[in-house]
Amino acid sequence: MGAWRDMEKAVAQGKVRSIGLSNFESDRLEEVCEAAAIKPAALQVKCHPYYQQNDLKKRLAPYGTVIESWYPIGHGDAGLINEPVFTGLAKKYGKTNVQIILRWHIQAGNVIFPKSTNPQHIRDNFDIFDFALTAEEMDKIAALDCGKRFYHATLEEQERELAGPEDCIECGACTACCPEKIAVKDLVRELAMQQCQHRSRPAYVSALR
Repeated sequence: MGAWRDMEKAVAQGKVRSIGLSNFESDRLEEVCEAAAIKPAALQVKCHPYYQQNDLKKRLAPYGTVIESWYPIGHGDAGLINEPVFTGLAKKYGKTNVQIILRWHIQAGNVIFPKSTNPQHIRDNFDIFDFALTAEEMDKIAALDCGKRFYHATLEEQERELAGPEDCIECGACTACCPEKIAVKDLVRELAMQQCQHRSRPAYVSALR
């Protein structure tokens, strides 16, 4: 709990506004949440229509912690994106299949941060607040939940992957030599601010620094 206590101090000192957990689904989840003076605002885990994390949501509900979906469109899996239910709804609402999936996440109460460096895709990812799926349509998507994962790395493999030096798109250390990354970050920030102006609790989170 030492690391969590340090993060709580950061909140008290005004250095950060919210703190949360990532890939923390073990039996110790409740232990941390019960002991925490500041409950986790979010838990970042894999979550998509094939893997909807409903049991985990029930565990988090008593603490007011929400799911922050990692890879909300399932690593871009073509089988998932092209499910007939998404194709039909995309046609109905004049959206793309991906936009239907993102809208499902929002209505399911998930925080999402779809990654893209394509400016048009970024705009499309934000353009999901002018329609709403019906309860029946949400039920049809709920029926896709089959417990399918797209990422199966062991804990040791994850630690090796995360142990490498951060690249510039993560730490911002060399943005001066990456003007295209600056442009992408600026676009995301602008679109996020537009959404935040009329929402007290944004459905998107950004790792921009």
